Amino acid sequence: MPKTSCNLVLKNLNNLHPRVKQLIDQAGFGHILKIQPVEINHHLIIALLERWRTKTLTFHFPYREITMTLEDVVVQLGLPIDGEVITSISSGDLVAWCEPLLGYLPPTGCASGNMIKLSWLNNEFQQLPNDVDKVAFAQHTQAHILSLIGGLLMQNTISSWVHLMYLLLLLDLHSVSNYSWGSIFLACLY
Repeated sequence: MPKTSCNLVLKNLNNLHPRVKQLIDQAGFGHILKIQPVEINHHLIIALLERWRTKTLTFHFPYREITMTLEDVVVQLGLPIDGEVITSISSGDLVAWCEPLLGYLPPTGCASGNMIKLSWLNNEFQQLPNDVDKVAFAQHTQAHILSLIGGLLMQNTISSWVHLMYLLLLLDLHSVSNYSWGSIFLACLY
């Protein structure tokens, strides 16, 4: 199986502490914990890309056109589509938010602009220390949700990095599920 950032993120989710899993579920990302790593069929991806029409945002097949809808996002990923529109700060020094929200500043080379390496997130937050408080549980959960967002949901052309603007949305884990994560995922997909 190829080691894509998506599969590495999914592999790390299997070893999560039950309390972290519960917090991820409460934040609205619990359904994603059930996704299993898959082997990517590059020939299928190329065939689908050849059928993608950018003007209509649909796949053009001989029998009809098909597109991904918000309903598909809800059914397949379980992401909320009702709620607040996701807007966030995308400029300024967002790396400084890593220390209060994650408990660590990324080392030199693991941050570039307002993005951090997914490999650093996955390695740093792989094991939860034995004696942790509520703050450490929240930080660990925020790191794993950020890893889910960057490695699975909102991948960009640099798939091994995640933008820190999403970290600011995770400031209060109880209000994370109030956002329309499904609609931003669909927008990124298009």
